[in-house]
Amino acid sequence: MSVIKHEISSSDAQALRAMRAMFAGAPKLKFEPASRAAFDELIARTPPPETISFEQGEVGGVPGWWCRPKHADDTAVVLYPGRVSDDL
Repeated sequence: MSVIKHEISSSDAQALRAMRAMFAGAPKLKFEPASRAAFDELIARTPPPETISFEQGEVGGVPGWWCRPKHADDTAVVLYPGRVSDDL
């Protein structure tokens, strides 16, 4: 599998700086159900680009959303790695 890394655009870098500044004074969240309300509030204040479509889906019995760019390359994916088990 090939890995393609893209340079961050200046507008994305600016948005990232703004998000970091917003979170700088916030309490640290844990990845647990009690943090869901804060995450939902953040997402509610972040409008999606008009070039993205959304559809409900399920992977491995876990419900979620597919967020698809309208002009996406069907052969490309974005993989967000999770924690790898120590025994792998």
